[in-house]
Amino acid sequence: MAGKTANRPYGNIVDYLNWRGDLSFESDPWNDIDSLIVAEVSYSNFGENERVFDNPQRLTIGDLATSDILTRYPQVGLSFMMKYREPLMETLPRTRRFQDVRILDQVNDVDDSRNIQFSALTLRVPAVGTVIAYRGTDPNLVGWKEDFMMSYASPVPAQISAVAYLKNAAERTEGPILLTGHSKGGNLAVYAAAHTEPAIQDRIQVICTFDGPGLDDLTMESEGYRRIQDRIHSVVPTDSVVGMLMSYHQHYRVAESTASAMFQHEPGTWKVMGAEFVERENVSVGSQVMDQTMHDWLKTCTPEQREIFTNAIFSLFEKKQRGNDEEEQEKTAVDESSRQMILSLIRRLMAIQAGNSYSARIRKPLEAAAENLRNRLRGEPEPRFKSDLIQIDNQGNGFSNALEETKRTSDFVGMNRKDALRLQLFAEEMISMMNTIAGNAKGTFRIEKEGPRYDLNLTVKTVLDKKQREILIASTSSRKNEVAKSFLGRLRDAFEQAMASDTDNVFFDLPTVASNQQGNEWDRYEQSVLLRLADNVRIAIKGGLVSLTVTKVFSE
Repeated sequence: MAGKTANRPYGNIVDYLNWRGDLSFESDPWNDIDSLIVAEVSYSNFGENERVFDNPQRLTIGDLATSDILTRYPQVGLSFMMKYREPLMETLPRTRRFQDVRILDQVNDVDDSRNIQFSALTLRVPAVGTVIAYRGTDPNLVGWKEDFMMSYASPVPAQISAVAYLKNAAERTEGPILLTGHSKGGNLAVYAAAHTEPAIQDRIQVICTFDGPGLDDLTMESEGYRRIQDRIHSVVPTDSVVGMLMSYHQHYRVAESTASAMFQHEPGTWKVMGAEFVERENVSVGSQVMDQTMHDWLKTCTPEQREIFTNAIFSLFEKKQRGNDEEEQEKTAVDESSRQMILSLIRRLMAIQAGNSYSARIRKPLEAAAENLRNRLRGEPEPRFKSDLIQIDNQGNGFSNALEETKRTSDFVGMNRKDALRLQLFAEEMISMMNTIAGNAKGTFRIEKEGPRYDLNLTVKTVLDKKQREILIASTSSRKNEVAKSFLGRLRDAFEQAMASDTDNVFFDLPTVASNQQGNEWDRYEQSVLLRLADNVRIAIKGGLVSLTVTKVFSE
């Protein structure tokens, strides 16, 4: 939680408020972390259906610091999620960043008879505009049923309400509009943006969906969706399940989380550094397996079967809620044919899950290893292997992931213990150099293998303008004698030259440097693992990407 980040380079959204809460939106513009915070705020109850556009009594986020409104009205949520939301709502009102944000309107519509659970919040943010946050599924049973309904019906009642709410808010406000939502709320935000009128779409600046399920195929193929799709910011956690459902958005970012499995759905567990998420290149294998399983399963079920499945499952929950009333139990009884169909669908789901899990975790790695062995026996070159791409920065984010990926790579290709240790040492020294040679830049780490040759790549994208290049070149030249005295200094010098360059070139090549080295002058560098064990260390720029590549050919 907040204030406990001394031993780790990342925080969560509460830490973000402690780090950056003193910055106004004029000095530090709105970002996706702010959108996530407001999506979490939408789960709070400020006197729902009393906070309306026409109410002259204006409430600000700052007022919550001294108001009893959050205790006067019931606050609902799963206990795991509440332990993150309560500290958020305690910290938020005391920040300069959010204290002047006005709560214009909040609506909550929960009705079992209409199968609807819909809630939304409208805020007026200084220097930003109107922000509309759609609430995700709350503990009401009807909300969960409505989520299941999305698998066979579109629009569901909450989606219809989301479009109407956006239209009403747009008519009562002026200027830019930002939409956000977590879980089902993210789905509602994108659905409303896709189905609203063009004049309102023109005012929408961004639509944020945080681990929100995708949309139905008709919406994804609609002209309305095409008009706003480039403004959708979709973020899911590493083990995402909800965010992978239905037709999810083509471009999404993956946030690391301190939780595991389904508990990652709570955004309070997502890692944050500065004004950005700590990201990974892709979701986990488990998430990919679950995604493929649900898509395969839904393809085998007709919409009618999905509807019967949903109604039957939730009738059992409703039956449990109603207790022993025989008349009510009779109303919710599941007939034998429906029961058999449900059991068949569940068995089919389990079979698909088992098959996909086996394919992803066992069959595909075995097939890749077998193919490599066949190629070697035939004397054919082994196909180039690439590990996962790991995001890292000079704050230490991604370092442990890079080392874990190195270990997975050595295990996957079957390296012996000695060579695996050397590969690990190379990776450790490379990423430890990140702060010294790359400065504040962010980079990626990846291992590539072709035959016995391994290339460990640390890559940074150049984003310098002409003035910045001139400053960097001058800085590098001014300490020319200093950097000549250390291997790390030489690497830093070469890296900065590459960063300042606007043309492709090679700035450091270990064999070339070694051949020009003066006798005993080389001895002072011998503490470097890379110098003693690597076949080459190379720094080059190509296509705007500066790369530090360590190469080693291991005996097979």
